Amino acid sequence: MLMRERQPELVDALMGATRYWPVELRFQKGLAGAPADVIAAGLQTPVNPVVAESFALAIVASEGPPAFDGLTGHEPDVSKAQRDAKLIGLAIDELRKLAPADGAYVAESSYFQQDWQAAYWGPTMRVYCRSRNVTTRTDFSSFVTVSAPKTGATTGSPAWPIPTSRPAVSRES
Repeated sequence: MLMRERQPELVDALMGATRYWPVELRFQKGLAGAPADVIAAGLQTPVNPVVAESFALAIVASEGPPAFDGLTGHEPDVSKAQRDAKLIGLAIDELRKLAPADGAYVAESSYFQQDWQAAYWGPTMRVYCRSRNVTTRTDFSSFVTVSAPKTGATTGSPAWPIPTSRPAVSRES
């Protein structure tokens, strides 16, 4: 993308995305142009192999103060969150025109990432498969999953059941 002949495409994608939402580029996350031994070492870690060809990680995100459903004065602004999510999705769609085989960096990805295994680890999912081998030999029944109450999206292993209800939370706890 940084080659002279591809630069207009990169500019168009970035400008298209920023018409919807700000885009932040983190250059320390990509390995493009690094020495072969650095790329090889990087690919031995739990990352999507597209990092070896990427010069930066694009961050398109929203944030706000902590929100707690049912806690007066700290309720989530659902309409703002939905509006932000739509605009962020449109911005990401513009970037995907240039990089359709995108990946996601685990610590900075969407909570609602639908294809998270492939996004985090790529088509081979070698690290994911190794971690699944560990989880199938280990009792994780005491682990906590986190669920988004409005959408039902759940983090955790695909083998863990999706909670059907949320536990009551006391304000004294």
